[in-house]
Amino acid sequence: MIEVRQLKHIQLLAKYKNFGKAAEAANITQPALSISIKKAEKYFGNNLFSRKTRLVEITPQGEIALALANKMLSAIDKSKVDIVNMNNLEKGLVNFGLDTFLSKPLAPHVISKIYKDHPHISFNINMNPWFNLISPLRKDDIDFFITIFSNPGDFSELDLHKEDIRLPLPQYFVKKGHPLTLKNKIIGTDIKAYPWVGNLASPTYANWLMKVTELKDDDDNPFLATLTDSHMGIELVLKTNAIGGDSLEGLEYYLEKDLIEILDIEWSIPHPENIGVIVSKADKELSPATKLLIHEIKEYAKRW
Repeated sequence: MIEVRQLKHIQLLAKYKNFGKAAEAANITQPALSISIKKAEKYFGNNLFSRKTRLVEITPQGEIALALANKMLSAIDKSKVDIVNMNNLEKGLVNFGLDTFLSKPLAPHVISKIYKDHPHISFNINMNPWFNLISPLRKDDIDFFITIFSNPGDFSELDLHKEDIRLPLPQYFVKKGHPLTLKNKIIGTDIKAYPWVGNLASPTYANWLMKVTELKDDDDNPFLATLTDSHMGIELVLKTNAIGGDSLEGLEYYLEKDLIEILDIEWSIPHPENIGVIVSKADKELSPATKLLIHEIKEYAKRW
């Protein structure tokens, strides 16, 4: 097998056409350069240089070897740059999964911050309920995923690593003048008569919400918690007596226009323990860009 340094020596000798000058450029002795060139010629089975004149001339066979050397060394140099860039977080692709409920309040803020500092990092996000993200994780289609509203035993498999992060409670809102805004205290029985809307798509959470609010999904009392477009949900709240569930992000415009009011019903609904879960494969080494994303997510969650 020919060595990288022998390819470099072919380049230098072809350039300087003199063993002494080429050896000096390579920072080795002239005999060492001669030995290296002879090993390269033995590998190719041909003389690569003609030594009949004062100047060393490359042979036709040497031209072919030189072209190969140029191509291989260029590819090696590019790979080195790519690796350094990855270590310096200048480039990279991060594939991760995100529970649909967290897609609006979490992803845009963290990703925009990273992109501002590292514009060559890109992201591929698989948004699904957590139970649809286990398979992509096992297949290495995603590096990790983040979810909420899961039971402690959901990720108990030995090959999965779970890290908890504290997440904020969602905001519940109604249109201005909604009957619930006239009450001094809101309890579960007060809200069960009103349908819900929001950017929720998880059947697990939807079923839980229907249970705690005692809502029925029927024509007389439509349950709308599986609506995925949160802005459409706000419009429905404005036109009906529905209760919306969303993060505060995106509600500012409607609050400033005095169109909606925020409900403080944290105590009135037995909300699940508000813990986010970062799930990854226990034996997988994550890339620097992926580690940066997880770090920024945890930092953002602390300030939420």
